[in-house]
Amino acid sequence: LHYWSDQKKNMTDGPKNGETFDQDKKFKCYVPLDIQSYILKFNPDLQNQSEEDIKQELAAKFAVIGINEQMHKSICLIATKYTGKLPDACDCSGETRRRKLLTFSHNVTHHANTFNRTKEEDEMIDILTKKDQLLYRYALEIFDQQVKEVEDKLGITMCD
Repeated sequence: LHYWSDQKKNMTDGPKNGETFDQDKKFKCYVPLDIQSYILKFNPDLQNQSEEDIKQELAAKFAVIGINEQMHKSICLIATKYTGKLPDACDCSGETRRRKLLTFSHNVTHHANTFNRTKEEDEMIDILTKKDQLLYRYALEIFDQQVKEVEDKLGITMCD
């Protein structure tokens, strides 16, 4: 983590869209800088584009944007988009009760819940993920808008 964040501080940017990671010889073929943005070719021009234009471009790339932390709603959005109908398990309005999704932990400790990062490590991660953080923020805003559009159109409240 230290190595990558130190290197990033000395760079203007990670690999450009269209390049492969191995084209950056400095990192010996692996560049963990804004990986999600790289894969999605998300490279906004913050100097010359408004946030709204950037979000519109991002939304235009996908029929539905899902959010991992809101998997149930994401699945509901996908189902509604491609079937034209909201599955019963997605409707939590009125007298409809949410059907609990079965979850199995298999008695496994979820390490993300037990691993503590230092403030310095959080700062280094921020250095390596600046564009990814922006991408996530925009994706979440688009997702919320898509949920609202479905809820308004169908007159329902989607389950969390």
